Amino acid sequence: MLNRFAGVGIMGVACILGSSCDSGAVRSTAVVRDSAGIRIVENTAPLCQTDEVWSIAPEPLVDIGHVDDPEQQLFRVSAATRLSDGRIVIGNSGSSQLRFYDASGNHLMDVGRQGRGPGEFQYVGRPVRGTDDTLHVQGGFNRVLTFDADGNFVRETPAGYMGLFERPWLTEGGRLMPDRTWLLWLYENVMDRPQGAYRPILGFIRFDPATGAQDTLGWFRSGMHEQVGEETRWVAFSPNSTAGWSSRHMYAGDSRTWSIHAYGWDGRLSHIVRMDTQPQPVTAEMKDEFRRSFLDRVASDPRQAANMAMYERTMANLPWAETLPAWRDLRGDEAGNLWVSEDAGTGASTNWNVFGPDGQWLTPIGLPDGVRILELGDDYLLGLWLDELDIEHVRMYDIVKANCS
Repeated sequence: MLNRFAGVGIMGVACILGSSCDSGAVRSTAVVRDSAGIRIVENTAPLCQTDEVWSIAPEPLVDIGHVDDPEQQLFRVSAATRLSDGRIVIGNSGSSQLRFYDASGNHLMDVGRQGRGPGEFQYVGRPVRGTDDTLHVQGGFNRVLTFDADGNFVRETPAGYMGLFERPWLTEGGRLMPDRTWLLWLYENVMDRPQGAYRPILGFIRFDPATGAQDTLGWFRSGMHEQVGEETRWVAFSPNSTAGWSSRHMYAGDSRTWSIHAYGWDGRLSHIVRMDTQPQPVTAEMKDEFRRSFLDRVASDPRQAANMAMYERTMANLPWAETLPAWRDLRGDEAGNLWVSEDAGTGASTNWNVFGPDGQWLTPIGLPDGVRILELGDDYLLGLWLDELDIEHVRMYDIVKANCS
């Protein structure tokens, strides 16, 4: 199923989204066009008006992560998920464990340790909930560990996707999805690098480890690189391609333009979500903040102190894109909505836009300062937040939804 969407073009106006295409339709802010049976949803404004936009409650309902309590201390949080009874499970890479907390944030137990044995983690991936709150976690390269709702180790499943692909110049990475298939991305290993700027191929593949079946969602482009003689440099603020999923769709898109492809769980292209946006220039202030933020992170890591001079030279010679990507990140929630962030240049993305399962722009939404999304439920957000001492916290917030229909 290679390049199912290749050659998609706009053929004609089908109707106005959210209406039955009759003269009584109201409150619609997106035009749906059709091309060879594929809906293209072109958004111009959010359905929710200024006084109706969704919001995140200003104060967290739960705050996990306190330096004065060993059972609350978190380090290198990789992910978090909320179980049906309200318990919160955190992937704590620093201790190679899953850490269980009750609905109020009180510590219950830790599961796992560093290693390659049964129930042990080489690293802790995102816990994916299955039926009856079973947890499937990527625990190492090609390893999926399954735990029951009480944290008992159940089994290990080899992912086994090495060597499946016919194109040896592509290298794969991936993550587990809710149906226990893998969303793999294949990065092109450019052997003969051209001088100047180029963007290697990036493919998104769905792989079923139980059957070995592969389903190509599409081929995109990774971040921009610049070849100068024998030196390869990454171009800061260059566009990239990203993939993810909600409860209803898998998503993939290239942030060079504001266009995101939505695929059903059968692997077929469902629709394309678009917005009319103008490129934003990369400013001198953004460059200065990027350099400062990067070098501050390096300086705070004792393991990198000896390489500080090298990193300073890298920052001094870093090439820059002229404009910001059209968007920065995408996530899906349990209600089937697509969340897409604007690119703020540096730091966590605080400005997001939410699109319904049909692709219509529902509302802008702002995140609390410094919060990075870990999981989006139907009515809650789990996020990672660092305090002024860089102590990691996992916080749960209410999502306050307006009725904009």
